[in-house]
Parts: sequence; structure tokens; C-alpha cells
Amino acid sequence: MDHLEPIPLWTLVANIKQEISYGQGKIETRYGTKQFSPGTKVYIIDWYAGMCQDITVIGLSRDTKKLITLLSLVFCQNKADVLW
Repeated sequence: MDHLEPIPLWTLVANIKQEISYGQGKIETRYGTKQFSPGTKVYIIDWYAGMCQDITVIGLSRDTKKLITLLSLVFCQNKADVLW
């Protein structure tokens, strides 16, 4: 096997929601996120279901349209709050 040959791996893939409700009473709407446009495909790596840890997200930037990698903080008060 050539050392430059890619190794296939499994990962979680998701699309950024079109509209995200936020604020008090969830009456305000955002389109996509600060880093990603609505509908952007993102790859979530180094995640483990129910662990409530930070995750690494890779996707095309809203501004530059280049791949970016960011660490996303996962917050849950109780591990039972995470439904996978």
C-alpha cells in the first residue's frame, strides 16, 4: 500500500439548518450560523455519542468559501440531555 493512498474513515455528516430560532421566546431568526451559510455540508469528527465534549467541525466558510476547521463547544447540563 502506497503511503500517500487515503485511508477511508467513517464520520458524521450534517447540513446547517436554513433558519435558526434564538433569543428570548425564540422569536428572532438567523439564517445559517456565524461561520456557515444555510445548507452548508459539514463534517463532524472526533465525536462520541453522549459524551458532552467539544467536537471538531469542518466545512466551507460563509465568508471565504474555503474549508475551515473549528472546535465547537457542546453544552449540556446532563448527559441524558443528548439524544443520539
